[in-house]
Amino acid sequence: MKCLTLIFCFFAASVGCAQVSFSPFIEIPTGSWPEVVCIGDVNNDGRNDIVMGMASYASSANDYTILVFKQDAAGNLGTPVKYPYLSGSSEIECMDIADMNNDGLQDIVIGYGTKIGIFYQNSEGTLNTISEIPVTSLVKSLKVGDLNNDGINDIGIAYYGSNIATLIQSETGTFAHSLRFCTTAYDTEIHIGDMNGDGKNDVVVKSFDAVHVLLQNTFGTLDQPVTYGSGDSSWINGIATGDLDNDGKDDIVASKGGNSPSSKIVIWKQDPGTQLFSNPSLLSAYDIPEPIEVADLNNDGRNEIITAHGGWMSLSCYEQGLSGQYGPYYDYPLPYASHYNRQGLALGDFNNDGLKDVAIADYNHGLVMLYNISESLSTQGPQQMSEPVVFPNPVVDVLHIDFSNAVTSGETRITIFNGLGAQMKMVLKSTESERLDMSNFASGIYYLKIEDSDSSITKKIIKR
Repeated sequence: MKCLTLIFCFFAASVGCAQVSFSPFIEIPTGSWPEVVCIGDVNNDGRNDIVMGMASYASSANDYTILVFKQDAAGNLGTPVKYPYLSGSSEIECMDIADMNNDGLQDIVIGYGTKIGIFYQNSEGTLNTISEIPVTSLVKSLKVGDLNNDGINDIGIAYYGSNIATLIQSETGTFAHSLRFCTTAYDTEIHIGDMNGDGKNDVVVKSFDAVHVLLQNTFGTLDQPVTYGSGDSSWINGIATGDLDNDGKDDIVASKGGNSPSSKIVIWKQDPGTQLFSNPSLLSAYDIPEPIEVADLNNDGRNEIITAHGGWMSLSCYEQGLSGQYGPYYDYPLPYASHYNRQGLALGDFNNDGLKDVAIADYNHGLVMLYNISESLSTQGPQQMSEPVVFPNPVVDVLHIDFSNAVTSGETRITIFNGLGAQMKMVLKSTESERLDMSNFASGIYYLKIEDSDSSITKKIIKR
């Protein structure tokens, strides 16, 4: 297999007291113009892959294709496998990954021009030639989910203009098109989630300055939209759904506005009592927040909010606190791109370390990745070693590790890794008070791993 050309750019991310940390961004050039990106297991090996949807640019060999970057057993991405979606002029606008034929395999669904295309995964772990479904208008956004409560995945579509539609799948795999009117903008976006806590999937769609919720009723159809304003007339750039206050209910979040002070993150929280959304709460945001996603990035059971900023070389992360509230954002550098597609940002674990990483479709630089190097806050098992005391942190020169009150078993190895996972120093424990000289280390984030014969612990270290 050929090696990928990787371009590394090193910047120091804002640290503060944030638990979420990312490695410096990595670029993989794609030649053509990437529009959308998704993460999922599309070769049935139990590991997430990255899938990019390519538009056209300078007659590149990758024009009008999807590129599948498969993750190998070591957590590395291979040379992309290419699948064409057409040889015309309609470019991809949207994508989702889901099982579309109930065979337990993840398939790829895309929207381009007036067509929906499905790449079904086969038993060999590759994708079949695209199957096309003609629709009635230009597709701007799509999401997959069960929209009539029959246990089979359907497709929700937002068209260019003022309509949304559903493609309801039958038991035989055919799709029935149903058009729904909703006051939407031409650059709209659709999401699917349980928006009233009844266990059924509903539809959320954005317009210029509002979001609209279409609840699934007991008959397996969608009710008329209920509109929720965003507080002012500035443009909504992107939306996402997820639990944003740790109450087990799906909420809605949007990126909004242009340059500060009009730039905001807007959150509509679901009220468990009324099953309606409260007046939106606002978070300050850096300039031009565009695509936005929600996921638990440090394994603490609470969702973070991530958004990329068009033209400002920045990715922002808002961490959810113990009370379900969000504090100030932390910035992480990106290469320059003046604009991102509404689905140009995806979160998922694509190096098999249990932490969700960031993938971005960047028309200037191809696939841009930030590996999540956060210290996981998930509960440790009972076999975890009794922790030594590590100080000072941040460290300037010498890091001290006090084992006097710690219990270890057998040989104990002490290793320091940099933010990209490269080993910087390794020693074996020989005393109850170890000293590690870090005076020659560059400033930044490092990881201290202490492992004995039974278990291991990892701590984030900040070098100044």
